[in-house]
Amino acid sequence: MPFSWLRPELLFGFAALAAPVLIHLLGRKRKRVIKIATLRFLEKAMAKSAARWRLRRLLLLLSRIAVMGLLAALFAGPGCETAGAGSSARRVIIMDVSRSMLAKENGESSLGRAVAEAEKIVRSSTQSARLAIITTARAKEGDEVDSFTDPAGALGRIESLVPADDDAGLAGALERGAALAASGGGAEIVVLTDMQRNAWRSIGSAENLRAPVTVIDVGGKNPKNGWIDEVVQRGDELSVTLGSSGEGTPPERTVRLRTGSGTELTAFVENGKALFRPEIKESLEVVEVFSEPGGDLETDDSLPFVAASGGSTKVLLINGDPRGFELLDETVFLRRALGSGGKMEGRFDLRQVRLPELAERDLEDIDVAWLANPGAITEAAASLILTRVRSGMGLIVSAGDSLKDPSSPGGLASLLAAPIRDVAVSGGAGKLRPPYQEMDRQGFSGALEPFGEGELSLIAGAHTRKYWLLEVGAGSGTNVLARLLDQAPLVVERGEGKGRLVTVAASVDRDWSDLCLKPQFLPFVDKLLLYAGGRLRREVPPYLVIGQGSLSPLREPVTVVAPSGGKTSLVPGGSDFIPAEAGAHLVESGGRAVAGFVARIDPAESDLEKISPEELEKAAGTASITIGEGGAGKAAGRRDVSAIVAILLLLALIFEALLSGRWQSGKRGDAFDFAGRGSDG
Repeated sequence: MPFSWLRPELLFGFAALAAPVLIHLLGRKRKRVIKIATLRFLEKAMAKSAARWRLRRLLLLLSRIAVMGLLAALFAGPGCETAGAGSSARRVIIMDVSRSMLAKENGESSLGRAVAEAEKIVRSSTQSARLAIITTARAKEGDEVDSFTDPAGALGRIESLVPADDDAGLAGALERGAALAASGGGAEIVVLTDMQRNAWRSIGSAENLRAPVTVIDVGGKNPKNGWIDEVVQRGDELSVTLGSSGEGTPPERTVRLRTGSGTELTAFVENGKALFRPEIKESLEVVEVFSEPGGDLETDDSLPFVAASGGSTKVLLINGDPRGFELLDETVFLRRALGSGGKMEGRFDLRQVRLPELAERDLEDIDVAWLANPGAITEAAASLILTRVRSGMGLIVSAGDSLKDPSSPGGLASLLAAPIRDVAVSGGAGKLRPPYQEMDRQGFSGALEPFGEGELSLIAGAHTRKYWLLEVGAGSGTNVLARLLDQAPLVVERGEGKGRLVTVAASVDRDWSDLCLKPQFLPFVDKLLLYAGGRLRREVPPYLVIGQGSLSPLREPVTVVAPSGGKTSLVPGGSDFIPAEAGAHLVESGGRAVAGFVARIDPAESDLEKISPEELEKAAGTASITIGEGGAGKAAGRRDVSAIVAILLLLALIFEALLSGRWQSGKRGDAFDFAGRGSDG
């Protein structure tokens, strides 16, 4: 059992061993010779007494040396490696850094206790020990490779530990630790964790756990917590679901909701739920939900949510047909679908105006405008509409006979998603006679991609005999949402400022196409209006768990904006977006937010329920896992012998006091050397 020292820098105290020797040598008294009469028996007695005195002085010197040596050793922190430590010179310390480790009991977090325990283990190790610090954080590209280091390096790694949003659990960390231990002939593995059940997920599938594992529980004795589990939107109602675990969780809790505009609402919890009807002013708005009181873990007492406006979409129908609002005009089918009594009534708030009468007040608070059958409009009218589009309004322009000369559209050119090259006519003089064009089922993309399959694909059978030939150039920022069989673009779009321009190359009455007669015309109009107005929410889940969930590419190129402002492009056919930052993310298309989601810590981390030793042993299978106690002695394979040294020091002091005669009542006389004198002297 080799000795080791906690404070080797204090070993210079052993230099004090020279002090008793010097005192002993310098303190010897000279003999005084007194001549007296011959006393034969007295000389024999004095010789015997002197021998005993020399032995006593030697023992006194040794006891004083022992006192000084034991005192120096006690200050240096003596210890020895236990015989059963085996590979104690190599030790792997696995730190649980999951979010549950931030739970506090008596003002101290489990992570704080784990750090303190790890530092004890490291400081009690020998200077030649090799230590490795491994955490449960999911390994990322560029991370430092798991390796052994000296105690000073291990302390530096421990001091730099932070909680991980992306936690992989203890199973993966144990596999890494076991592989590292096996790489050098074995090592002891110590795990510091709060024993939370979720941390031990997948432990049964962990492989190659041949090294003995000692688990030290640093969690609270009676953990309890309450958290926000999820927020769900149904129409204009937000439902907040709460979770709780442990005994002593407050039965009465309140929930506050703060909107993006700063308005706060409060609701009481009934059956674990709270309901809100906030006023969402924007098409997408980040709201924050708070639960009071919470529990041992404070980080899950609030949760953001990306809410959509539950109100109807405000639509302005601009009639460009000079005949005005008549039975057979361009907008009749749109008015029947969107207006009072229509099948989509309630989803859209419809307003109408003729193009010559359009004023700035008509465009206020409008989400999307539909300009049907326009002619060569004035630059002033076009500028009025374009200004609103750039500030966020959507604009749909559909074709018609009012535009007599496509080569001279006037101000209309600035309102089109793509310039008009010409007008194509497929069916001669008769309407809807072959040859005519149908839609290409493979040509739907973006917001209209659902029309390429299933029942919605029946819209592709619409007969179109006349249409604008739109010139879509590469790199123009224009996207084709639908094509005809001859691959001519039928619906195109592009972003304009904060808004969006959509152009339908055919009319939406029976003049150029029978599209309006198809049952799928209503969902077609619905998609276009919501898409142009930025109200069509993409297929994005409301929540993604960091490290476990990812966002697949959508049907069109989008940009994901993180809470910190960082932007990531997501293109069809590209890689998934894996969130690494907690908080609300917005999905933008053409500069407008079209969807949103919240990247969050695994909600299972909020449940602080512990796994029992019996359950852990059963789940671990053949792995050798034992539950140990905190403290550097057992975990580190080193025994502190300071108590033994202190007892020896006390005994040495008592022995020195006895030998020095401090407990004797009388004083010791001087040493004499008698020289006897004969009768003749």
